[in-house]
Amino acid sequence: MPFPQTARTFRLLLSIVIIALFVTLQSVSASGGVVWTGTYYNNEFLTGSPTFVRSDSSVAFNWGSNSPGNGINADKFSVRWTTDTYFEAGTYRFSVVADDNVYLRVDYPAQAQINTFSNPAVGFYVNVDLPLTAGIHHIQLDYQELMGDANVFLTWENLGTDALVPITNAPSPITYVPAPVVEAPLPVTSGGSGSWTAQYYGNIDFYGSPLLIVAEPGPSHNWGSGSPAVNIPADNFSARWLSFPTLAAGTYRVNARADDGIRVYIDGVLSINEWHAASEKTYTIVLSLTAGQHSLQVDYYEASGLAYLDFSIAPIVDVPALAPVVNQPVSLATGRVNTGERLNVRSEPDASAPILVKIRRTHTYPIIGRNSDNSWWQINVDGTIGWVYWRYIDVTSPQTVPVVRGAAVPSVSQAPVTGIIVRPTTNLNMRSVPSTGGAIIGRVPKDNQVSVVGRNASGTWLQINDGRSTGWISAQFAPLPSGTSVASIPVTG
Repeated sequence: MPFPQTARTFRLLLSIVIIALFVTLQSVSASGGVVWTGTYYNNEFLTGSPTFVRSDSSVAFNWGSNSPGNGINADKFSVRWTTDTYFEAGTYRFSVVADDNVYLRVDYPAQAQINTFSNPAVGFYVNVDLPLTAGIHHIQLDYQELMGDANVFLTWENLGTDALVPITNAPSPITYVPAPVVEAPLPVTSGGSGSWTAQYYGNIDFYGSPLLIVAEPGPSHNWGSGSPAVNIPADNFSARWLSFPTLAAGTYRVNARADDGIRVYIDGVLSINEWHAASEKTYTIVLSLTAGQHSLQVDYYEASGLAYLDFSIAPIVDVPALAPVVNQPVSLATGRVNTGERLNVRSEPDASAPILVKIRRTHTYPIIGRNSDNSWWQINVDGTIGWVYWRYIDVTSPQTVPVVRGAAVPSVSQAPVTGIIVRPTTNLNMRSVPSTGGAIIGRVPKDNQVSVVGRNASGTWLQINDGRSTGWISAQFAPLPSGTSVASIPVTG
């Protein structure tokens, strides 16, 4: 019996829909037939209200020195393209070439699979191979134009079924390079001062937006069992510091040490990669740098327990050889660390010299030399020769120690002599001035021994030195030793 006319019509329409859907699903395997939502911003950070939103049939634009549309400047703009489209199961090669920077995210990953913000790849293919299951997948491409020409091209191919077709109309040279994995520098959104931009995250893998962005003098910190800020957890956090200093040509030594993990990028090159639990070792590299501006990036994560990071980069200066000393006595001295949780051992008898290694309180080491005013001791830490400040180590048989350096050059960070030691009753912020409005320049953990070097006129704040830097802590939570008069402390702020 034949179908009624309405039933035949319905089946015909259903067949047409299925065929059309099949054709559409097949076409996206090689990045064709995709409709994108393009959200355009008249700034380079994808912030605020978009200037306009439109549908784009592809991400293949070469605007040159022109604007992408009305209300958008030719420079300093950004675009986000998104789409949800069907993929057959397979491994796909996603390729991007752009001037200037891009993020590519497929299916909401913790980190972008392609990221060129901190490792520029202008005019180069950047690609990544991703296995995808059959079904709908979300694709997001963030683009940032800074200045000069503007162009961006995105394509993908199924490695099992498609021939690899080059991106058409793309700028040359066309060369595949590994996809960078670092995040973009962001504008400072909270207080602070310094030449580094610090970004703090509430997790160990830089996921999501930073909880704090602040300018700081450098990456070195000792948080102890505390945290960098009230909104940052004491454990399981990460931080990233970015700086673009102008350096003289020369050979530089980079030292890095952390509890727990640390990575250092020099001009976009991963130069130190110690992304693991804490170690007592200081990681050192020596490299030659040309004169001019360079990019520095330090990544850090804290898992649990104590949290600290030491980082330094300094030119290597030739030190004149010492004249041989006739009948120089052999040192029989040893030194026992008497301060803090750890003590810096520096490359020279100077509080600003690079840190070679850190040693723990109560540990004992051979003393092999001193400077002529006895303000620094030279020690041997398992074959590493360095210098420690006299106040933080108790030396036995000092009369046997030979003089191997002249008097120390006074340093602003070297602690004045007061002889007063305090131990905070709680974790304290160390600030730049004697006020809660001062910038936080460090942390002093509870019960950590620090030297008092001064006070404010009212005695409500103490100026202290923790072996690395000098700053201010609240006297309310750092009681003076019994019998010590506040009047005996010089007023320094």
